[in-house]
Amino acid sequence: MVPLSAMLEYMKLQTQSGKTVFPIGIGTWGIGGRREPEYGDEAAGVEAIKYALDKGQNLIDGAELYGGGHTDDIIGEAIKGRNRADLYLISKLWETNFGQGKAKQAVETVLKKLGTDYLDMLYIHWPNEGWEQAVPQINELIDAGVVKQFGISNFNLEQTKQALKLSKHPIGASQLHYSVLHKQDAPEELRSFCVDKGIQIVAYRPVERADVLNNETVQRIASARGISAVQVALAWLLAQDVMPIPKAMQKAHIDQNIAAVQAQLLPEDIANLNAL
Repeated sequence: MVPLSAMLEYMKLQTQSGKTVFPIGIGTWGIGGRREPEYGDEAAGVEAIKYALDKGQNLIDGAELYGGGHTDDIIGEAIKGRNRADLYLISKLWETNFGQGKAKQAVETVLKKLGTDYLDMLYIHWPNEGWEQAVPQINELIDAGVVKQFGISNFNLEQTKQALKLSKHPIGASQLHYSVLHKQDAPEELRSFCVDKGIQIVAYRPVERADVLNNETVQRIASARGISAVQVALAWLLAQDVMPIPKAMQKAHIDQNIAAVQAQLLPEDIANLNAL
């Protein structure tokens, strides 16, 4: 098995206390709603995030879009009383706030909901029209200490190169839809470029649970290694130094995700999964 200490060395992101970020982050898409707020099940979301934090996960991936902002309310409740310096809190700037002067207001709203005075990372959520206007604004927020790192999400190779040119601060991470069964949004050329530039690759929708549970190759490897299909999917990403951010609401699923850092895949397993 790969020691957790060695796995932690893969991650380039660190908290403000200097603590290394756990290799698997906490995804929050759908907690408290998707694009609109959904009320009535907040306690379950708070409990799930608290449980994951208690188990050692410390990166929480949010976005101002999620739940129409209500997801941030839930995250804020879940982190109350915790040592902020040991947490790594992420948000994403939506296209409606790319315009001049809008990013600062959007971040202030997020911070108020989270109950903190800074974000560890702010992504540009999608490279939609006008995204370039957001870069200098994020740089200003970094200069002011309100945001610690700049990130990009759903950027292709050319857009990634353009973002690097526009920003005076380095790009800390690139978040992509990437899984063992969905590789087209994270081609080798893009991933190699990110590695070369010291950009941590973060994978959202890293499991595709319904699909991996029905995939013969994944199931065969899971059976041979004595792990679950979900853990195969996560371990495959971790083996590439990619940080997955699965959402999990059930304690059993959170435990399963966390245990994936100790899952061991053989070289032939990786080759077979690469071929999917």
